[in-house]
Amino acid sequence: MEINENDIENSKSKNNSEDLISVFNIGPYQVKIIDVNAGDNGSPRQFRIFEPIGIEGKVPIIHFLHGFRLKCTYYNDLLTHLSSHGFIIISSQSDHNFFGCDTTYKEAEKVITFINWLKENLSSKISVIPDFDNFGVSGHSRGGKVTNRILNKYPNIAKSFFGIDPVDSAPPMGANSDPKSLLDPVQFKGESMFLGTEKGPNGLLVFAPKGDNSVNFYASYPSPSRHIIAGNVGHVDMIDESYCRLVRSMSANSGDKNINRKFIAYSGGLMAAFFNSTLKGMTKYESLFKDSSNHPFSTKLVEYK
Repeated sequence: MEINENDIENSKSKNNSEDLISVFNIGPYQVKIIDVNAGDNGSPRQFRIFEPIGIEGKVPIIHFLHGFRLKCTYYNDLLTHLSSHGFIIISSQSDHNFFGCDTTYKEAEKVITFINWLKENLSSKISVIPDFDNFGVSGHSRGGKVTNRILNKYPNIAKSFFGIDPVDSAPPMGANSDPKSLLDPVQFKGESMFLGTEKGPNGLLVFAPKGDNSVNFYASYPSPSRHIIAGNVGHVDMIDESYCRLVRSMSANSGDKNINRKFIAYSGGLMAAFFNSTLKGMTKYESLFKDSSNHPFSTKLVEYK
């Protein structure tokens, strides 16, 4: 039987492609969720841990910060997906309201205090070994703005930053006391990625307005950076279906539970690919950020630098 070398190469290419896109499926590790209250062992804030069970060696850590008026518990499906690929996720709770809430400057300082507390106390809460030498940060909406404030003041606090439809606008009240964070030069020299949504700048209430969304974050951040805008989804389509139905009704979103579930898996997969690359050195995933033709979700824009 004659062996066709082209067939062998095509088979290898197909297998490599299938291996890469498997990141959009739940990973190999079961995930344990642990809730910690503010004040527990001196914790400066409430938080939720997503711990991959049975993983060996040191495990990279990612701090995730929720959006305005949302809860750290609204992202269970997204963060479980990410954690199942071998990451410890810390989703911490901020205090937001329409009147008198912390500015993003003050909130950033509180998160920094919390991260320093984590370095001393996280090991006592989990059964795996946390690796603070490989630490990443992520934020949705206002969480992206606060994270940018953190990185501007402490640019070496993390290796990489993934913004999920990040928004640089001020809250409904208090614009004068909370200007855009991107007005200040970006100090972070690590790697970044921003995932935007096609419908984020639309809706009864515009939650990711043009001029203050992922487009602007990507433009402001240095290379290496990546930017994808997902099609036919809105600003809160990555949140668990069981939460925020009122928020969804006020903002432009997919309006389809099936698309919502697929987008959560897609977002979690992109985050896993990005942090696999930047925190674990698995650079093979970089090809996913340059070509979306084999992605399990539609995209409106793919760019990188």
